[in-house]
Amino acid sequence: MKRQIVGIVLLLALVVGGVLLLMRFITTYGTCTDNRKNQDEVRIDCGGTKCGPCLDEHIQQPVTLWTRFFEIYPRTYDAVASIRNGNQNAGGTFRYTVRLVNRDGRVVGTRDGEVTLRPTSESIIFEPNIQIDDAEATRVEVVSRGVEWRKVDRAIIPVNFSAHSYQEDPTPRLSATVTNQEVRALPGFRVVVLLEDESRNVFAASETYVEGIAGSGSEQILFTWPKLPRRPARPMFLAYPSE
Repeated sequence: MKRQIVGIVLLLALVVGGVLLLMRFITTYGTCTDNRKNQDEVRIDCGGTKCGPCLDEHIQQPVTLWTRFFEIYPRTYDAVASIRNGNQNAGGTFRYTVRLVNRDGRVVGTRDGEVTLRPTSESIIFEPNIQIDDAEATRVEVVSRGVEWRKVDRAIIPVNFSAHSYQEDPTPRLSATVTNQEVRALPGFRVVVLLEDESRNVFAASETYVEGIAGSGSEQILFTWPKLPRRPARPMFLAYPSE
């Protein structure tokens, strides 16, 4: 009887000791992919001395590089802006409000939207046909409504633009050929065009969506405007993954 009791006590001690050792191992010597907050992680699988930084550690907020707005009809404007994300390891969804303001500082037109920010990249916001309730807008602002930070690939679209042609009759129109530079097919993506004058000032913009291009294939794209103040000196084409 005594030997049995001693044996049971020893067995329980071994089990408890094993459990404690296992718990210490799990909480101290985990990995950065075990979906647990262990080692010296700041949060689950990020931060500390062994794992990469958490997405919102030392995060840089996006910066508006420039904004433009163009009257296309009476009291109707297109707005375009360039947003810079300086973070190397974080991207995400940037939610914004575009505001058109008159000379008295009153907001006369708004549009909410969102755009995907890629690491160390610029993203173009294009919001067409914003109607205002005043005779004239004098400036445009982009106001952040927050960023949902997450891991996002830089994702450069491997395309080339060529054979662009501009016509003014009956209305301004710009056509171009976009070519897939890879042998694999490309999924759908969006293309923004910025029209520049001789001084490299952007004075118009437009956007279209390409459904996809076969490997090494080409597609024609077309942009139109109801009017333009002058003939463009050069178009700048920018391709972005579909949002």
